[in-house]
Amino acid sequence: MGSFRSGTIYEDRLEVVSPGRLPNGITPQRMITGCRSSRNQLLKDVMRDYGYLEHMGMGVPRKIVKEMQKHNGTSPDLVEDEKRFLVRLWNKNDTGSSCG
Repeated sequence: MGSFRSGTIYEDRLEVVSPGRLPNGITPQRMITGCRSSRNQLLKDVMRDYGYLEHMGMGVPRKIVKEMQKHNGTSPDLVEDEKRFLVRLWNKNDTGSSCG
């Protein structure tokens, strides 16, 4: 039985789901404060070798949180449960109204 990452675009948000729990005592709150640990060493090495990583594991506080605040004043939801880790990015421009 395989596990797959998925991304879904809704009218008011983007959700990215990664199966499994966060590694080595990492929590969503610790990620926001800059605590880091590699969950997939091979992927990390490839991303580093191709120049996609500036500073291992700092993407949440330095990129995701900072850029969402700058973009639309929202903060991402980082949610971990028993089976998955979810990142939810909100689209503040959605008014929630279906009236035209």
